[in-house]
Amino acid sequence: MNEVEYSRTAVSRYRHSGRVPVSGLVIAFAVLVPAAVVIGILYSGAVVYLPFLKLRCLLTLAYGGLLGTLVGWTCRWTKFRSHFFVAGMVILTTMVSFYVAWAVHCAWYISSADGFSDDVVNAAIVGFDPRSIYGWGQYIFENGLWFKNGKPHDGWEAVAGWIIEAAIVFVTAFWARKSYGNAPFCEDCEQWTVETNEMAALPVSSTDPAWQMVGTGDVAAFRRLKFSESSTDFVELQLASCPSCSSSDYLSAVAVKLKLNKDGELVKKESDLFRSMPISSDQKAEVIEFCDQMAEAQRIMNEAADDEIADLESDQTASIDTVPDDREFPPSQSQR
Repeated sequence: MNEVEYSRTAVSRYRHSGRVPVSGLVIAFAVLVPAAVVIGILYSGAVVYLPFLKLRCLLTLAYGGLLGTLVGWTCRWTKFRSHFFVAGMVILTTMVSFYVAWAVHCAWYISSADGFSDDVVNAAIVGFDPRSIYGWGQYIFENGLWFKNGKPHDGWEAVAGWIIEAAIVFVTAFWARKSYGNAPFCEDCEQWTVETNEMAALPVSSTDPAWQMVGTGDVAAFRRLKFSESSTDFVELQLASCPSCSSSDYLSAVAVKLKLNKDGELVKKESDLFRSMPISSDQKAEVIEFCDQMAEAQRIMNEAADDEIADLESDQTASIDTVPDDREFPPSQSQR
C-alpha cells in the first residue's frame, strides 16, 4: 500500500510532555518491585517443576509478557508521560524479577529433589548473594541439571540456553509494554484522553491526494475524498478527547486492508496515515458531521444496491414464469 506523503507544512502531532510525577514514580516502584519479586519466584519454581521443554518455553514467553504488561498498565495508571521512562521501568523491573528468579532457583531445585526443609529456606536466603548465583551457575555449567537421552545440558550448551531465555524474557517484556497505550494526555486536566477505536469507517482510498491536505490540518478536505474502488480497502477515523474539557481533541486516520490468512479467516492489516493530530472543537464538530453524512450516503447506496438486486431477481423469476410451453391445455382434438 502506498502511503500518502505529507509535506513539511503538516501540523505537529501530539507528543508526550516527558513529565513523570514524583508521586507516580514512587507508587510505580512500590507496585512494580514487589510484583517483580513475586513473579520471579513463581517463574523460577515453575521452570523447575515443569517436565517438558516446550512448556518451559511457553512459560518464558508468558513471564516476559506479564512483566511488560504490568509495567505498561502501572505507568499509565501513575500518569507517566514519557516513553523513555516507561522503557526504563520495563528494563529495571525485568532485571529485578530475573535476578530474583536466579536467586531462588537453587532453593526450588533442592525442594524438588528432597522436599521442603531448612536447607531450602537457607538456600533461598543465601541465593540473593551474587556470589551464590555465580556458584550455582558454575555448578550447572559443570554438571548440568536436565538430561536428554542420558546426556546432561551443561557447559556452553547451558550458557546458550541462558542467553536465549534472557533474550526471550527481555524482548517479550519490552514488546508487551504496549499496554501503556498511545492515548494523548490532557495536561490541563491531568488525565488521559478517552479514545474512540472506530469513530467512522470511511469507504475511501488511503492513497487519495486529499489526505495530504487533511494531514496539514485542513479537515474541510475530507469532503474531497472519493469512494474507494475496492470494498476491502477503507480508512478508519479515531478520536481521542479529554472527558473534562474541550481543548484536548486529537484525530487519527488508519488505513485498513482486509485480507484472508492461511486459515481462510478475514484479518485486518492496519497502518497509520497520521496519529493524534490536534484539532479544535469546531474542527471536531465538522469531522463528526462529515462522518454522519458519509454514513448516511453509504446507507442510501447500500439500500439502492439491495433494491437493484431485488429487481433483477424479480425480473428473472418473471421471465421463467412466462417461458412459452408447446403443450396446449385442454388438449386439442388432434391430441385426443
